[in-house]
This record gives sequence, structure tokens and C-alpha cells, in this order.
Amino acid sequence: MKMTQLSATAAAVEKITPLVPEAPQSVMPRAVQVVTAALPVLGPDAAWGTITLPHADRHRRRIRLATDDGRAFLLDLREAVRLADGDRLMLDQGGHVVVRAAPEAVIEAETADRRDLVRIAWHLGNRHVPLAVTTHIVTPRLRISRDLVARDLLGRLGAHLTETVAPFDPEPILGAAGIAAGDEHGHSHGHHDHGHHDHGHAMKASAAVDLVGGTGADTARAAWQIGNRHRPVQVVDGWRIRASDEPLVRRIAAALGLRVLPAADAFEPEPGAYADHGHHH
Repeated sequence: MKMTQLSATAAAVEKITPLVPEAPQSVMPRAVQVVTAALPVLGPDAAWGTITLPHADRHRRRIRLATDDGRAFLLDLREAVRLADGDRLMLDQGGHVVVRAAPEAVIEAETADRRDLVRIAWHLGNRHVPLAVTTHIVTPRLRISRDLVARDLLGRLGAHLTETVAPFDPEPILGAAGIAAGDEHGHSHGHHDHGHHDHGHAMKASAAVDLVGGTGADTARAAWQIGNRHRPVQVVDGWRIRASDEPLVRRIAAALGLRVLPAADAFEPEPGAYADHGHHH
């Protein structure tokens, strides 16, 4: 009889104060994949938000971030990726976050002669200075982060400089490991001057090719990429550069949409600091 009374009392209490289930803990969305801006959005995937970051903060692997309207998410990639303006961070819960390049202090360089601009692009690549090639009306311009050493280099190379504030979205580095792999070196060399080596001798025409771009901007990009891998170039004109005929050069040309033609003349490399300088990649 006693047990029956206890059971009845417990049932009555349960009716008055029913058990409340614990609220499930919210799980922070994780960005687990990067889709480049060049690829279209597939299916019903929708933008969850945008995140605006300066260049220095767009090379990440795992970090807690927040969208421009304050919603937190975790960037959780298998390896560090250089994020470009327009790239999309795909969330594991659906949707994506669009990356935007924040305005920052930059230097823009231009020259009266397009050949000089291509030479400067090669020198910047040879020193591993991040570079964005922009087009102002029809004239290519070179944009770098504001830096006193780099500004001095540009001045010595004869560029007209303008300091301004603008988004900085540098060219991706195309490396010897393969264009698709996105070889990024993985470290910074800083803006140091290597010892200049004047290679006055000419290379045989059969060992060189001409890379021909549709615009001066295409040629400047190719010169920067080749310089970044410490290969010499010869600037033939604002739309054509000459380089050693090797697989790396041909892959860079293909990735940038430049035509590769047999060199009609001997290869006379530009004087500069393109020889091996002791760093190992």
C-alpha cells in the first residue's frame, strides 16, 4: 500500500513539473573547403555571409573567424590556402562565406614604356614581392603593399609611383610542382636585394621560346611568375618575353593563356638577380 501511494505521488508531481529536455548545444559552422572565384556556384548553395580581410590575413588553415555581420564560424582546412577576393568558403552545414579583399595601403607603379613595366614585374617576382597586375583604362599597373624597401626598388627601376588605399589581391604563385598544385613556397623571403649577376652571353635560339600575350598585363604576369622561380627573361616588347624552353615556363604560359613560339633570335637575358641565391624551396 505504501509503494502505491509513493507511485501516485510521483505521477502527480510529474504532471505539475514535467521534465524539460536539455537544449542542444549549438555547433559552430565549419568552413572545410575553398572554391575559387573562377568556378561557378553549383546547385542551391547560397551565401551565408561575407568576410573582409586584408592580404596579410588571407593565408590561413585553421582559425575562428566572423562574418562582416558578426556570425562566427571556424575555418578548418587540411592545409593553409591563400584566399583571393571572391573565393567561397564552403560550410559543412550548407551555404558559403564569400571572401572580400579589404582596402589597405598600397603602391601602384606605372611606366611610359610598357617594356619597362614588364621588366619591373620580373624584378619584383625575382625578389618574391607579392604583386597584383591591374589595368587602368588600357595601361597596366603594378600594385604592391606599401613597403619602404619595395618603394625604393620601384623608384630605382624608373617607375612612376602612386600611394593609395585599395584592395590588394596579389597574383597566385604558379610553381614548379605543377600549376594545379598551387605551389606557394610556404615562406616569405622579404624584399631583399640579391647580388646582381650580369649574364651578358647569349643563349642559343633553340634553347629559348617567346611567350606572347594578348595584353601587356598578360606579359607582366608571366614575367613576374618566371622571375618568382628565379628564371631569366628577355623583354622583347610589351607583349612578348623570351625565356628558356623548359616545362615550367610552358606551364606558366599555358596557365596564363600566352602563346609559346620558337625564339627567332638569340636569348639575351635581362641583367638582374635571377641566379640561385641560396634559398631552398
